[in-house]
Amino acid sequence: MGAKRVGMKSFWKKDLGWQESEISDEIVDDLSDLPVMLKRFS
Repeated sequence: MGAKRVGMKSFWKKDLGWQESEISDEIVDDLSDLPVMLKRFS
């Protein structure tokens, strides 16, 4: 994943049409969860 190669954190938004990412730092069910998760990393 490109973001991880440059030291960034990666998030995966769950979607029924895609398999879950095994290399993401966090997995979110809803985009409204993203601000809370971003605060963990800042």
